[in-house]
Formats: sequence, C-alpha cells, structure tokens
Amino acid sequence: MRNQSRLISTNLSDDKGFAALSTKAQVLFLMIIPHLNPYGKMCGGVGSIKDTVCPRIAGITTANLPKLLHEISKYTSIKWFEFDGRSWIHATRFGQYQKLRNDRSGPDMLPDYSGTTPGELPPEEEEEVEEEEEEEGKPAPVAPAYVVLGEFENVKLTENEIAKLNEKFGAKEARDRINSLSEYMKSKRKRYDSHYATILNWARRDEKQSAETGKKPTGLEGVRQLMAGKGEVVDV
Repeated sequence: MRNQSRLISTNLSDDKGFAALSTKAQVLFLMIIPHLNPYGKMCGGVGSIKDTVCPRIAGITTANLPKLLHEISKYTSIKWFEFDGRSWIHATRFGQYQKLRNDRSGPDMLPDYSGTTPGELPPEEEEEVEEEEEEEGKPAPVAPAYVVLGEFENVKLTENEIAKLNEKFGAKEARDRINSLSEYMKSKRKRYDSHYATILNWARRDEKQSAETGKKPTGLEGVRQLMAGKGEVVDV
C-alpha cells in the first residue's frame, strides 16, 4: 500500500469531542486519519476498516467496530455514513487541517457525508462504549456461544438473545422473524454483524410501516415484501 502522511493538530488535545470518546474509539479515530484520501474520505465497510486500518489491534474487532464508528461519528467531524447502499467515511473538516494540493490528487470520486448513519443501533445497544481494561494475569473474556437457527441454518443468536426475542414477540413470531432473516440472507447473499440487532431493526421498520399504513407486515410476509423491493432494509 502507498505510504501517505497526514497531520494531526495540537488542538486535538483540548478537543471536547475527542475527549468524550472511549479509549478504543480514540485509537480508531487516530488510526483512520492516515488512511483518508486527499479529500478526507475512505470506504467505511466494517471488514474493510478492520483489514486496512487496524488489522493488528486485537481490541478493535468487526463486532465492536460499528459501536466505535457510531461513537466517533457522534462526537467528532469524522462521519460514518451510508450512501447508495454502501458505507463510507468522510472527515468533514479535513481541509482545515490537511494542506494538500487537490489539483494533484485527481477527481473526488467518493460521496460526501449524507447524514444517514448505517444501521441505527437498537436501544439495547446504545449504551456508551466502555473501555475494557484487562488486569495483568486476567484471562481473556470467552466469546459468546451462538445457537444456529433459521430455515437455512444461517442465523446466529445467543441463548440470552433468543430469550429476549421470545419475550418481546412471543415464541411463534420470534421464530417467524428468525426464518425471515434466514430466508433473506440466503436469497440475497447478505451478511450482518449482529443478527439480533437486525431482527430488532426490522421490527422497528414494521412498527413504522404499521403507523403509516395501519397494517403490520411480520414474519415471512414482511421479508417477502423486502425481497420484492417494497421495504427498506437497514444493515447492521
């Protein structure tokens, strides 16, 4: 990869937005800057960011990257956003700190900040991202055990998440929603970082549609509308 340098202003030391970030989000913020193109932009796909920006940082994973990016976007001028079905990053004040010759940088091919955040986090996921400091000699946390569910055996949920879905929707509707996600991922070759959060996002979409039309599509009916292009899917 071509080596490139970027400047970091000393004003960052007294920046209230940067100070509001968790330590992991601060690390990610600083590591993103050198990878921005001359217009302060880059691809914002979670997998791409992990592979390009922080491949060797064990504490920043594809699982917690969405939360950290939401945090950075909320408190700083580096915005994580969605445009035309893809995720991007745009440092909206990039030109104030980087003195680059844009006439030598080629055309600006990436989209500007759209204001649309990829996959709004469900309420259960909106708590502040806390730093997880490991004490010396303390064993690493055990990854959660997932149960594979769905008609095509491609939906992964923990026992706790399954219990929450059953409590929220009832066993039958929870099963229908899991099968809906399974069918959609199989037919559209979709992948999601959190299947639990995706199911909750779809439920909020159903509630919004119900308020607008008086009819609530659930279970397989809802996913068939999505597959027919009659609904909006929010990736998580």
